[in-house]
Amino acid sequence: MACRICGVDEFSERITAREMMFGSREAFEYERCGVCGTLQIVDIPDDLERFYASEVDYSFNNFVPDPLWKNLLKRWAARTRFHSQNTKSPLSKNKPKR
Repeated sequence: MACRICGVDEFSERITAREMMFGSREAFEYERCGVCGTLQIVDIPDDLERFYASEVDYSFNNFVPDPLWKNLLKRWAARTRFHSQNTKSPLSKNKPKR
């Protein structure tokens, strides 16, 4: 089997995991790609619907973006954090020697 992400046929480990959410305890084999590190199932089951609860909406179509003020606040906070990490405080004790 080749990695579904990078296409390389080099796996570093094989892992067995059991289904625990619905109680079937069915074993599934996974392999970790030795190049990109992706963990992927070896054999994808034909009947995936049995592993997803029918009353849960798995759709991402109900995404609601943050309001404009929240986005602006996040950007300001990130910029402030970046600025404070990359500049010395005027109160620092590293003053030039005379």
